[in-house]
Amino acid sequence: MPQTLEQKKKYESYIDLLSVINGKVIDAAKTGVIFKIPIFIAKYGKPVPYFMKYASAYYAKQKKFLKSQSNMNRLCWDIERWEKNIKWQKRDKNFNYNIMIDEGVVCDQNIFDALENTYLAFNKDIKQMKKDELSIQRELGGADTFKLKWDEFYDRYRKQCFATCPDKKMLVNALVKLCYESYPKGTTGFLWNMAGEFIADNIKQVSIALPKRSQDNSEFEYFGKGFRMSAVNTPQLEDLAEFYTNENKFEWVSD
Repeated sequence: MPQTLEQKKKYESYIDLLSVINGKVIDAAKTGVIFKIPIFIAKYGKPVPYFMKYASAYYAKQKKFLKSQSNMNRLCWDIERWEKNIKWQKRDKNFNYNIMIDEGVVCDQNIFDALENTYLAFNKDIKQMKKDELSIQRELGGADTFKLKWDEFYDRYRKQCFATCPDKKMLVNALVKLCYESYPKGTTGFLWNMAGEFIADNIKQVSIALPKRSQDNSEFEYFGKGFRMSAVNTPQLEDLAEFYTNENKFEWVSD
């Protein structure tokens, strides 16, 4: 940030030069000529701006960043604050977990009891493993020095759950009731790590409204075309995937 009018003029001249160099670099694939940034400008490149810590693993290892009030830094800090609020916010007390339960599938009590034992063992093991990981990291000098193979840990318990209850809908029912009813103060991580990919299949399909092309009586306009909201059954996940990857996004609901 310039402190004087003289500095401002100098920095603006640097920016003009960088703009030219940037254009030459873009054309380098055609011309074969690359203009190097002068040393008297390149020195301002260190330390790198704060937002660059998310550019790659290489920059993430940097210990010092430039925390100037640039637009990219400010945007980065806004995203970090948003992420922090989402990550640490308390569970919504009004959340109705019953939407994840398929009422048409009854869970056998013996299966539920066996899954509960697995849940208790999981919680005990994960606490001990986190302590062990932290202890080893402290001995080696940092969090980046050592990581346990958590995928293998979750896979082991996931196999136990499926061995106990091969029925995916029944498994989800049991784990939802286990985490939300039997142990409401505990974490729901067990549910999502063991059967997270199957929860959506248990949720009852409902009608929703999607924009539909309309020549007459349109409710709103988008890119010069009229649309109205039309009630449809909830699309299956594969339909949504096709919808979002389709270049003509509105064609599938057109008249």
